[in-house]
Amino acid sequence: LTSEQVRFFSHVHLTAGCWLWQAALNEKGYGVFGKGGRTYKAHRLSYEYLSGPIPHGMCVLHRCDTPA
Repeated sequence: LTSEQVRFFSHVHLTAGCWLWQAALNEKGYGVFGKGGRTYKAHRLSYEYLSGPIPHGMCVLHRCDTPA
């Protein structure tokens, strides 16, 4: 893992059903993470870190449907 990924995953709390974000949230309750001067939704970065780039037009959804 890169140092950025280690920093990212240090904010994730694993439970039996969800990976809960333990850091900043946006106005809709979604986890957000800052990198390179920009803010990204945590669930999208999680996908990219674990699976690679998100294909154009693909939606990344929460399996447990918990925004955080």
